[in-house]
Amino acid sequence: MATMLDIDISGDGQEPLSGSQPVFVLVWLFALGPGVRDGDPGSDQIIRAGWFTLGSDWDLIMGSTADYWRPPIYLNFIRTFWQPDPAIVNGTDQLTIYATRLKWHLSAGTNGHIYVGGN
Repeated sequence: MATMLDIDISGDGQEPLSGSQPVFVLVWLFALGPGVRDGDPGSDQIIRAGWFTLGSDWDLIMGSTADYWRPPIYLNFIRTFWQPDPAIVNGTDQLTIYATRLKWHLSAGTNGHIYVGGN
């Protein structure tokens, strides 16, 4: 398993990934801003902390390069673990998707760390 991205995050941003097949993403929020709320009192579930998404830049439509993004993955826990839904490709279970970029948004005052592992 290779490290594709390993950085602290806050606010809005995006970064290239060091590969193109993410297998999982870990996010740890170590500071929560004033807009973040408890999703379930007594647990680490939260709401309004932010999101991340994976995507790629493509030069396929009308000859111009642009970033295309997958639906966002909301950060509903202080420590979020995400991996793609399994898919069968050529008769084999696959837990990877194609992505060369990561984009995020964290609510004001929220800070964390994101790690992307892949092939």
